[in-house]
Amino acid sequence: MEIIFSLQLLRFLAALSVVFFHMPIFKGSSIGVDIFFIISGFIIPFILEKNDNNFFIKRIIRILPLYWLLTILIFISKILFPNIFSYIDVNLIDLFKSLFFIPIYSEIEDRIIYPIIMVGWTLNYEMFFYFIVTISLFISKKNYIYLVILNIIFLFLLGNIYQDKNYLFLYISNSIILEFVLGIILYLIYINFNLFNNVYKIVITVILIYISFILFSNNEIRFLSQGLPSFFIVLFFLQINKFIKKNNFINSMGLISYALYLIHPYFLSLNEKIIIYFEFKQTLIYLSYIIYLIIVIGTSFFIYMFFEKNIINYLKKKLING
Repeated sequence: MEIIFSLQLLRFLAALSVVFFHMPIFKGSSIGVDIFFIISGFIIPFILEKNDNNFFIKRIIRILPLYWLLTILIFISKILFPNIFSYIDVNLIDLFKSLFFIPIYSEIEDRIIYPIIMVGWTLNYEMFFYFIVTISLFISKKNYIYLVILNIIFLFLLGNIYQDKNYLFLYISNSIILEFVLGIILYLIYINFNLFNNVYKIVITVILIYISFILFSNNEIRFLSQGLPSFFIVLFFLQINKFIKKNNFINSMGLISYALYLIHPYFLSLNEKIIIYFEFKQTLIYLSYIIYLIIVIGTSFFIYMFFEKNIINYLKKKLING
């Protein structure tokens, strides 16, 4: 499969932006999540254009191994070492729902709460998107893109109409699911229009990024406040792809982004406990966060190289090639 190196770089930067968002010394934005959704909406039809065989199995192989391993480890850790976690109210039902990407509704808090892996709520939406794509492919391989767009918009509207009836309707009423549609639209632009070989068009995209932030930054609808800027950011990175040096290092940055995204909250929590325990002053606090970044990025690389890569290749061999 052709690698778009600029998107690999952007995937890493998006994951890193989420890391910074969760660090208390920064006042960042969670826009990295929205960038991920736009990239997913773009890259799935890009991949399927080359090969639409075993789509859902390939996605499962990419997402499940590390997510399931971490979910089970965190679940066991919360039972054995409850004092090191801020939220420990977990049970087997929560474990089951977390493992199978089912939103968890708390009747006590009267809201949808995080799965066992804190950032796993976004993967629930990713799997929702993959499921819609799979169903649409089954109905029509020729027109699946338009079926995906229609299905997502229909479910979003249905969710908003019936959100007070059931928490699953409430879950799909979130405008963030429309960002997958933005990604698909970006793919259609990518294959049908020449927006990617002209410096003036790149400058226009930069202006559109700025305008979208200015116009919608305070809007309560996430699709507008973070989805539209993300759309133009991904467009910008697609436009500059020809200027990005094609090498394994940049590709690796994209490949480790998944592990970085999943594990960073727990390393961050550990770092904050160290800061409190040793009563670090300002200079040491900043230094500890620099060390934290080095360790979490290094660990993500280690996880990809020695776990993800091997298990993905093994499962592909057994489930697809075997």
